Amino acid sequence: MQTGAYCSILTVQGFTVTQETRLTLALNPESILITTDKPIFIRPGYKDLAGRYFNGTLPDGRQLEVAIMVVEDALAPVRDSLPTAARLDSRDPAIAAIAALCGIGPAPAVLSRAAVEQLYARLARVAEGRPAATEGWPVDAELAAQLLIVRELLHHFDFDAIHLL
Repeated sequence: MQTGAYCSILTVQGFTVTQETRLTLALNPESILITTDKPIFIRPGYKDLAGRYFNGTLPDGRQLEVAIMVVEDALAPVRDSLPTAARLDSRDPAIAAIAALCGIGPAPAVLSRAAVEQLYARLARVAEGRPAATEGWPVDAELAAQLLIVRELLHHFDFDAIHLL
């Protein structure tokens, strides 16, 4: 690691990363879009995930586990192509909706990984049979798929938060 007068610089797998390195996240119906200096599309997107693995309704525990494996498998090949120590930003309304369910927002705001995990725990309780209304969870399969994607992305790419712009 080299330290300059104004910022730290680290070279990782050919990328020079400074404290100002930013990635942008968007959840599309058919793909996840992460933009660095070039767009990276990861499939499946939330609509595909909800339709194929959740059958258009809130998932049960088994469906949730299968969907997690699908998203993990989709994210794995991309991990090494992203710079480390980057900030993750988003203007995506779906991510803003997830933040709102966490009691965060409006933008500019920070959606932490801890807040996403707490919201995911509510979804997991619904998947195990607790009534959605009891958890304050809307009956929305696509929202469940969006949350699952965000949770797995934060976890597997080791982001602490998403900065809502």
